[in-house]
Amino acid sequence: MSPADEPSGLGVVRFVDALDPAAPPQGLPLPRRLGSLGRAILALVFAAATTLGAVGAVELWTMPTPGTWFSVLFTVFIAALVAAAWFAFATAFRRAQRERDASVRWLRELGSVTAEDGRIVDRFVNLGDDGDVAAFEVTVEIAGSAAVSAQWEPLAGLRKLLQPQLPGVGSRVLVWRAPGSPRLVVDVLDPTRVGD
Repeated sequence: MSPADEPSGLGVVRFVDALDPAAPPQGLPLPRRLGSLGRAILALVFAAATTLGAVGAVELWTMPTPGTWFSVLFTVFIAALVAAAWFAFATAFRRAQRERDASVRWLRELGSVTAEDGRIVDRFVNLGDDGDVAAFEVTVEIAGSAAVSAQWEPLAGLRKLLQPQLPGVGSRVLVWRAPGSPRLVVDVLDPTRVGD
């Protein structure tokens, strides 16, 4: 299985209160995506936008304009907008499907999942406009194994994170994975809560 088949690369990050090798994740901690009804409504909206774009393009070619260049320019512009909207919708749909499939496979593998100690050797943080953490990725080194990567994205209904709450380079983590599976969960601690 290639990394493109997995949500957010190969792994996801989970914040825990303690690094407990006896408490495997009961599911992949993935952000909530649009459900079937939401996707159907969005598809209808995009279909309506496509129809309006087609009507607009026909109007450009049937009404008087400053010249053919004007009709060509705005027809290409309308087509590019519609194509970009459909591309974004298809990409989001495929990602949500991959995440659902990965969650089902994780539950199937849960009986063989084991924890391995690791240390963060690299971290990349993506901040939102308000300064909160929008996402972050960690690279974890596991003794006797190749380094692995995992990403965190905010889950629905959870508090926002600030940079001091992220584990730093050198922090100890637990890496959960089933033998032979590319899927993994990295348990991390919020350094501002250590010692609570």
